[in-house]
Amino acid sequence: MEILQRVGAVVPVLIMVAAHAHAAPARPYDSHMTGDELVRDMLADPMQGHLNSVRRERAMGYIDGVMGAAAGRQWCPDRKPVPHEMNYLIVEHMSRLGKDKLKEDAAPAVLAVLARLYPCTAAGARR
Repeated sequence: MEILQRVGAVVPVLIMVAAHAHAAPARPYDSHMTGDELVRDMLADPMQGHLNSVRRERAMGYIDGVMGAAAGRQWCPDRKPVPHEMNYLIVEHMSRLGKDKLKEDAAPAVLAVLARLYPCTAAGARR
């Protein structure tokens, strides 16, 4: 009987916690990588240690993911070959951005560079 009373006292608390968690506003999107981090990691010299190699691979993967997700919609590579040095070219363009822009999410900056280099035309865009 005593156990049932204790369990009975806990249930309303659990319901209140669950209701509060459900009603809590969603956290705004938190960037996975800022422009500063992308430029720093992409330019990390892998000969200076394993961590730099990991950072550069992470940056390359991030850029490749953004490129793949937006190809044919926000940038259209189908008319020109994409050089294998594209990741470095993107970071070179991004490094010219102002300090405030580099503190923001890197994905829009990557896409802006790609859209400038490989613009989509009405005929060239795939849907």
